[in-house]
Order: sequence, then structure tokens, then C-alpha cells
Amino acid sequence: MPSPSKLSIKQKIAQCIFPRLNIPDYIEDINYKNTIIELTNIGCGGFCIFGGDIDAVRKVTDELQFFADIPLLFAADFEHGLPMRLTEGTSFPHHLALAKSKT
Repeated sequence: MPSPSKLSIKQKIAQCIFPRLNIPDYIEDINYKNTIIELTNIGCGGFCIFGGDIDAVRKVTDELQFFADIPLLFAADFEHGLPMRLTEGTSFPHHLALAKSKT
């Protein structure tokens, strides 16, 4: 893994990019998969995960880490629990359901 001080300006900019990663599309669409792999090869910093199940997410993220010269970061929007973006997991109530307003 290259030291951050040795990255080119293009590599530093790429590290700031976190595109959407649609897991079902990655698995089913070879063109989409090739695009995501190309983004990994360019050196994007990571991906924001959408869709799929836990096993598929693990498989895809492991595969992408294999292609990456610099370890990838993965993010997801799960404030209501995993089922908000994935097909399984525990769902949580919205924030307003957790407390009653005193007004």
C-alpha cells in the first residue's frame, strides 16, 4: 500500500470519491461490475452499499478489496436498520418514535 504522501494528485482526488455500489447490479450486470472494478482500479476511496443480502455484500466487498491497491472503505445508510438498504436484518424505529415531545 502506498504512503499517502507518495500518492499523485489524481490518486488523492480518487480517494475522496465514494460512488454508489448496487450489490444486485454488480452480481447480475457485467457492464456495471466492470465499471465498479475500474473505479476500484482508479483508486476510489470506497463505496456506499445499496441492496443485496448480507452474504452477497460480504462476497462483493471481499472481491473489491482484492482488486484495490489501497484498502477500500464501505459505507451504508442504515439509520433504520439493515432492512433499510438490504434484504435482511433487524429494523429499527425512526428517531421520532424513540421519544415523546414535551411540547
